[in-house]
Amino acid sequence: MRPLGVALLSLPVAAMAAAWFAAGAAVSVPRWPVGGKPADLPVEDIAVEGEPGIVIRGWMAPHACSCGVVVLLHGSASNREAMLPRARFLYRAGYGVVLVDMRAHGRSDGVFTTFGGRESRDVRAVIAAARQRFAGQKLAAIGFSLGGAALLLGETPADVDALVVEAVYPTIEETARNRVRASMGAIIGEALPWLLYAQMPWRFGVTRADLRPVERIAAVRAPVLVMGGAADPFTPPPETRRLYEAAPPPKDLWIVPGATHWDLHDVAPTAYEARVLAFLGRHLRPRPPQ
Repeated sequence: MRPLGVALLSLPVAAMAAAWFAAGAAVSVPRWPVGGKPADLPVEDIAVEGEPGIVIRGWMAPHACSCGVVVLLHGSASNREAMLPRARFLYRAGYGVVLVDMRAHGRSDGVFTTFGGRESRDVRAVIAAARQRFAGQKLAAIGFSLGGAALLLGETPADVDALVVEAVYPTIEETARNRVRASMGAIIGEALPWLLYAQMPWRFGVTRADLRPVERIAAVRAPVLVMGGAADPFTPPPETRRLYEAAPPPKDLWIVPGATHWDLHDVAPTAYEARVLAFLGRHLRPRPPQ
C-alpha cells in the first residue's frame, strides 16, 4: 500500500507541474532574430516605451508624400520582418510605414506574450509616438492575429483613422480550443486550455474577460476592414464573420479563398493589395468635394 499511496499523492503534484509548464509553453514563443535594415525601404530605428519597463523596438519609414501613415503589427512567433511585404506595397503607394516587434518578439523587451491583452498598452504607445512623428497626417493600422487582437483589446479603442485586422480570434476560449485541437485532438482541446485560464490572472496579468476582441470591436470609432482565411484552422470563417458583425459601420469583410491563418497576402497578393489600398484610400485620402 505504501508505494500505491506515494503514487496517488504524487498525481496532484504531477498535474500541477504539467499545468505550470503547459501554461508557460502557451505564452512563450520563439524569438526570431531581426536581420539588417531592408535595402529598398528608407527605415530608421525607433524605440518606444509601451507598458512601463517594456521597450518596443522597430522601424519607421517616413514618405515624402505625407499622405498618411500605416502602423504594421505582426502575429505570434514572428517579428517586424513578417510585415515587410505589406510595408513595401504601402510605401510604393505613398504611405509612411511603422513596423515594430511585439513584446517578447524580435528586439523588443518582454519574456512572454499575453494574446494581445497587455500588448494593447504597448500598441497604444506606438500609435501615440507615430501620431507625434507624423503630426497632421491620418494614421491607419494593420494588425495580423496577435497584432490585430492588440489593436482591438484594451481599455480604450486604438487611436486610428482606419483599421485593418487579419485572422483575429473572437474570444480566448475559441482560439485556445481551436489551436489545441489542431495539434492534440478534440478531447485535449477542451480540457487543456483550462490549465492556462486558471493561471492567467496571477501569472500573466490578464483574465479571460480581457481577451474578447469580439466584445471590444464595438467600441472602435474608425472604419474597419476585417479579413480572414477561408481555410484558417485557428480562426475559421464563422468566427471572422462574428467579429465583422460586431463591428460598427463603416466596415468591410473579406474571406480570402484558399488562405489559412498565416498567408492572406501570400495567397492573393494582387487582390489583397487592391482591397487594402482601396480601403485606405477611402478613409485616409478622402476625395475633395465635387
